[in-house]
Amino acid sequence: MRSIKVAWAVVFCTLATFIFSGQASFAADAKAATNPRAVIQATVMELNQQLGQLKQGQALAGESLEQIINSSLLPKADLGFMLKQILGPEWRGITPQKQQELLVAFKARLVTTYSAILKNYNNQRIKVFPLRGGLAANTNKRDGMDTVNIKTMIFGGGQPLDVTFSMVKTTNGWKVFDVIASGVSVVQSFSSQFRPFVKQNGVDSLIEALKKPVSRS
Repeated sequence: MRSIKVAWAVVFCTLATFIFSGQASFAADAKAATNPRAVIQATVMELNQQLGQLKQGQALAGESLEQIINSSLLPKADLGFMLKQILGPEWRGITPQKQQELLVAFKARLVTTYSAILKNYNNQRIKVFPLRGGLAANTNKRDGMDTVNIKTMIFGGGQPLDVTFSMVKTTNGWKVFDVIASGVSVVQSFSSQFRPFVKQNGVDSLIEALKKPVSRS
């Protein structure tokens, strides 16, 4: 689980600590959610405001951070598409009802495990690279959906870190479904554990495993 925790730590710390220029233009583009790069930028503006308000005169509380993750971060992710990539052919063998149960358990696990990460953000700087050739030239198909990779570089606290946000175009705009931090893919990391587990034990066992308390070590 360590590689997964590292990758998701990057996700939450990154989203909580963007420093960038041209905020107004990015926010305007993001209103229609047609620009995946702008979606990430606008999300950061919202998070910085919320975290700043919470931190005034007090430490960031886990409960409040979970609310922020639920209200501001997770709506920018497509966890259903993410689980589909994680489980691959195993996903197709799961009933819609069980898919929904798994999605709920997976979402809850992410929130409870990584809300503590936001307590320790420390103003890293991030550069979001433009899409060379424009959005259309960088769009690919994945399971019949338009996807694009947004490349970034994070500075602060050591060596610069390459982070790529993989996004999918949905009816509600562009959503994140994978994060690749220094070559470590969140989807691939979960997939290496979830697929064999489901094959051997079934989806019900995975749901129950995700519901169990997470070790903080």
